[in-house]
Amino acid sequence: MYGELLVYARITYLFIVLIYFSILDIKYRDIPDRQVWASLAGAIILFLASIPLHIGYGIEFFIAYLAMSLFLGPILFYGLYKTDMIGGADVVVVAEIALLLPTPDIYSYTLMARESLMPIRFPPILPILLYSNLLIVVIIPFNIVYNMLRYRSVYSSLKTSFSKKLVLLATAKPVKAIDYLKLKHRYLLEEFRVTEHGVERSIRTSFDINEEYTDHQRIVKELIDKGLIKPDEYIVVTYGIPYLVPLLLGTALFMVIGDLLMQILFQALA
Repeated sequence: MYGELLVYARITYLFIVLIYFSILDIKYRDIPDRQVWASLAGAIILFLASIPLHIGYGIEFFIAYLAMSLFLGPILFYGLYKTDMIGGADVVVVAEIALLLPTPDIYSYTLMARESLMPIRFPPILPILLYSNLLIVVIIPFNIVYNMLRYRSVYSSLKTSFSKKLVLLATAKPVKAIDYLKLKHRYLLEEFRVTEHGVERSIRTSFDINEEYTDHQRIVKELIDKGLIKPDEYIVVTYGIPYLVPLLLGTALFMVIGDLLMQILFQALA
């Protein structure tokens, strides 16, 4: 009874953190450090309280799954953080998932994957991250079709390589310069250099997570005020995906199907 209550406490705590942080990520694109570290402290306390339950399955088993979870989650994500591809809060939340759901006993609490189709179960962090990223990938075809139908002429006029145009079709959206000044959390994928002949524009396909969209808006406003670009001229921007949202959805999907999708894929490839 105590063990089940502790499992439900870990699951509930995780979803409270994910939902709350996802709301903050959408609204402000920033999560206060104090709240991030407080949530990690809570996860560590629940993890420590659960160790006797995990060890009951075998100490070597527990250590192996915990090591895999930490490597697949927070360690890899820390590498992405150091390259400014994701925020620090993402790393901490992934670490919390690895600590709160380290072993396969959690599969018995999923709706559709309580029984394994294979002799082994995947570390829970692996299907969670897979589902989270697949949810992002699913959006890409819709963005490509939308851009091709509505902004084909804009993309055709871009002075950049075909490969970069493909990336922009998948991840970006053209907006009028004057409209860009009203948007939130949209980041320029164009760089402007003022020369004696006017403005030279160059395309990039990503942005630094530490950049502020307000700085980009300031640049565009100055260019409009100086008459260097027209207010109704299209510029290419992107919306920085709040990764905690797909992470929340990926975790919810995991609690429904567990690693069932991965097991089916592995069986098909075997």
